[in-house]
Amino acid sequence: MQWNESYATGIPHLDQQHQTLFKAVGAMAAAVSADDGAAEYLRLLGFLDRYCRDHFADEEGCMARYCCPSAQKNKQQHEGLLQLLAQHRRVHAAHGYDAQDAQLLVDAMRHWLHSHIRSVDCKLRHCLKPPPT
Repeated sequence: MQWNESYATGIPHLDQQHQTLFKAVGAMAAAVSADDGAAEYLRLLGFLDRYCRDHFADEEGCMARYCCPSAQKNKQQHEGLLQLLAQHRRVHAAHGYDAQDAQLLVDAMRHWLHSHIRSVDCKLRHCLKPPPT
């Protein structure tokens, strides 16, 4: 899965952040596939949690600034993904690395990025007008 223009929001820094998320999930997928997941999984899981929190705050601010009608749905879906990441961190803390669990997270992240960006984030394109002063 690679970022392409169909994922563009019209806000360059958000698109760059999305590209970073795609790369991180790709790195996690490669590590799991190469049986190197144990070494990389927790590091990438921590990175995704931190990066998503920062990115989501930025993106939610843009949606508010541009009065995007999907802002509430966006926030709810962000909360859902953060809960998923927290769940995987708890499972890892309790049971250690499990390649099958790691692959489930990779698959869930790929699906989430694809569907969320295209169905929610891309709605920003239609809202881009100068924010009210």
